[in-house]
Parts: sequence; structure tokens; C-alpha cells
Amino acid sequence: MTLRRWDPFHRAARPAARSGARSAARSVARPFARPVVARAALLVALCVALPAGAAAVVALRAERGSYAATHHQVVAQVMDERAVVARVTWDGGRRSGWARRPLERVSDTAVRIWLDDLGRPASRPVGAVEVVFGFLLAALPAGTLTWLAVPALYAWWTARRAVARWDREWRDHRYPG
Repeated sequence: MTLRRWDPFHRAARPAARSGARSAARSVARPFARPVVARAALLVALCVALPAGAAAVVALRAERGSYAATHHQVVAQVMDERAVVARVTWDGGRRSGWARRPLERVSDTAVRIWLDDLGRPASRPVGAVEVVFGFLLAALPAGTLTWLAVPALYAWWTARRAVARWDREWRDHRYPG
């Protein structure tokens, strides 16, 4: 027996006619052996993944739009800078807080920070990178699960048909006529 690289689109050389339990077991054991199933699984996976990713993009864009209504940006002075956060003051030193890094620098000591509607430091709004990452986080799992589910459903359907055929053959053989 020789080992070969696994390829979902591989067209195995098929004999002219296969019948019986051996061919049914073969199609159940290797659902990707049929190129039509592999291509259909890929097509269905894309049809599921793209709308899932698009829904994530729409949700993140809506969040970005509502963020501007409740948050605003101010220039603050850096008082103490650490590895992850920085102590900043704004409103002429009357207010202070911790801001997460990386900071958007205006000068060596001045940075731009976002404040929520209560005047507390907040994270920056969702950017383009986060939107793309959200698309990928929604689309890849949805597409992968669908791509794996279609051949499994095909194998289940094929096995069910094979068992029904065997049952008919057994009944016809046991009770002829």
C-alpha cells in the first residue's frame, strides 16, 4: 500500500461499475473523494462565510458611528509613562487618569486621548484593522464549519441510502416473490 498526499479534489481512477457494500463503504469513508462534493462544500462554505463576515462588518461600523456620539478626543499631558499605561492630565491639570498605550502623540509630552461622556479615559474607536479582523473572526469559523459539515452530511445521506438498499436486497432475498 502506497501513501499519497491527501487532496480533497483528487479524482481517483474509478472502475466502470461499482456496486454493493464495498462501494457504499468507500463513499462513506471518504466523502471528499468525489470532486463534486468537495466543490459543493467549498461553494456552500463561501455562501455562509461571506454573509457572516458582512454582518460583523456592519455591526462594527455601527459601533464606530455610535462611538463618536458619546466620546470625544482631547489633548493631554503625559505625567508618567509605563510599559502598558500612561498617567495623563487634561483640562489644565484639573483632571487626570490612566490611558492605555500606544498613545497618539502630538509632541514629546502631549498626547491625544479619548474620553467617554463622563470625562473618563476610554479606548480609541474601532479602526479599519479591527473591522477586517472582525470580518475574519466571523467568516473563517462559519466557512470552516460549513465546509466540514457538508461532506459529513453527504456521508450520512450516502450511508442511509446504502443501508436502505441493503435492507431492500435482504428483504427481496429472504422473501422472494
